[in-house]
Amino acid sequence: MEPSFAAPAPAPAYRPSRRTRFDRYSRLVGLAKVVLPGTGLAILAVALLWQDIVPQSLTKRIAPAIGLEALRQHEMSAPKFVGSDDKNRPYQVEAKSARLANAKSDIVILEQPKASVTLDSGNWVAVTARDGEFNQKTRMISLVGDVYVFHDANYTFRTERATVDTEKKRAWGDKPVVATGPKGTIEAKGFRIEDKGATIVFTGKTKVVLHLDDQDMKDMTGEGKGAKTEKAPAAVKPAE
Repeated sequence: MEPSFAAPAPAPAYRPSRRTRFDRYSRLVGLAKVVLPGTGLAILAVALLWQDIVPQSLTKRIAPAIGLEALRQHEMSAPKFVGSDDKNRPYQVEAKSARLANAKSDIVILEQPKASVTLDSGNWVAVTARDGEFNQKTRMISLVGDVYVFHDANYTFRTERATVDTEKKRAWGDKPVVATGPKGTIEAKGFRIEDKGATIVFTGKTKVVLHLDDQDMKDMTGEGKGAKTEKAPAAVKPAE
């Protein structure tokens, strides 16, 4: 009699534990801090320029001459604003054109918006896009097409769409993103900027290429000098 063999029971589907998922989340956050230090803060700093400067400048420069109602149908060609913010940091904001969407709209439409600001560190950062919209009521900024962030310490951040909530100081995007720096490159399906710019989370399938030394590894894993260990907050979900 030939021996009979029962087919092995299928292995249960692998479900990573909450601790495992949080470890992955923490590693991605750690990678972002090493590859792109301070980039989240820089992106938000530039976004805040648009919310503070562009709508006010449209009103102050055009409304006295043509009236408020006419302003809602008017377009400012090649606007350019140069100055210093409330922290005395030099900035420059410009666009090919800027206009209000329609007579009843709170949306400022920007064509080829560009903005740059000098940070507290002395570095400067610039953001450009093909198109932009600023909602004066919700304080939300949407950038679409060739969204490009450049930090003069040789960090870059590219994607096709980014939304910034200037009230809550957070940003996100659901289009592929490529971030590069002297320490490596991160490619992902999307991103989130949280904690008022202190944290960048890359979402979806993520590819990382690193060029790290021993100190970088310690900084990434929280073992460096002065590093703090944080417990996983209950609401945290890993990037998927």
